[in-house]
Amino acid sequence: MKRQQHEEEVRGRIIFAARRLFIARGFANTTIRQIISSAKITTGSLYHFFKNKEEILKFIVREVFQSSADRADHLAGKTEDVVFRFALEIGLQIKVIARNRPVAELYRVAYHSHSITKLLMENAAERNQELFGQFHPEWNCEDFYFRSLAVKGLLQDTVGARLEDAEFQILAVSPQLLAHCLGILGVPPERIQRGLNRALRKLDLPVRPG
Repeated sequence: MKRQQHEEEVRGRIIFAARRLFIARGFANTTIRQIISSAKITTGSLYHFFKNKEEILKFIVREVFQSSADRADHLAGKTEDVVFRFALEIGLQIKVIARNRPVAELYRVAYHSHSITKLLMENAAERNQELFGQFHPEWNCEDFYFRSLAVKGLLQDTVGARLEDAEFQILAVSPQLLAHCLGILGVPPERIQRGLNRALRKLDLPVRPG
């Protein structure tokens, strides 16, 4: 038990140090040596848990996405409105990306990583099928995987625009972005408007006209 607690403590220190450095310096400018120094651990301790810097980022990204899903579930409460629940989850991520450029940079790095994308898409496909399978019971897990990839592509392009175009207003386009994501996932148009605007109001984001 003590050994397990010690390992959890060391891993927590690695993640805490890496997250802080990635945000402050950027992923590309952060070295393994800097993470080791900041976490006050040995080189062997870090490589016991993670084989490289990308593996650390994968762990952090998984935590971020799970945190967004958990917070969305909490905000949604007992509602059965799956559009509302999904829009809350992605809307929370959009707000973080809009407000914090270093975090947006981490999203871009994650979206360009094959191993991280694979992990995210497997989780997203499962969750999206759970939420939206009712609309297309004939779709299988592979259908939702590829549709989740399409949603990821849309979000990746949006993150890129936020980083590269100083005039791009990600919060202003969030209603259209979320509506497109929901459409890709097979939600009927008549089901999108009400749940989407309800989520946007909850998050203090612009609502979708119409």
